[in-house]
Amino acid sequence: QPDVSAEKHCLTGISVVLSNMNGTADTTFNVTAPDGSSESVPVRAGQQVKRSFKVKEDHTAIVTVTAPGLAKKTVKYAKDCATVLGVKHVKHPRTVVVQGEKETLPFTGFDARRFLMEAAALMFLGAMMCGVAGSRRRAAVSRR
Repeated sequence: QPDVSAEKHCLTGISVVLSNMNGTADTTFNVTAPDGSSESVPVRAGQQVKRSFKVKEDHTAIVTVTAPGLAKKTVKYAKDCATVLGVKHVKHPRTVVVQGEKETLPFTGFDARRFLMEAAALMFLGAMMCGVAGSRRRAAVSRR
């Protein structure tokens, strides 16, 4: 009862474990490597054998394993393990443009001209009241 398991890693590429743990007799696995070469791997009963195949970055590799009493097993690995440190992704806000509108400063609701006119009127009124209050006091002091 042969069995095959496979792992894919960035460092080792494709690792294939050929297992005959439940078998009562020795078996031979035929392994086709990514470069197309074939290898016969004998595995004793109750044993496991591991084979590793390197895969170049940004390449795809295929390993095929066959054995008597085992369906053909194909392992495909598209290696993409390179990472770049320090890449900064900036999301720019989308600008919404409405046709027919011109870009202007936002209206805050503050009327500066009216504010200045009211301030001037209050200053004038305050000066008048100070003048009236001061003249009454002088008149009251001079009567005594």
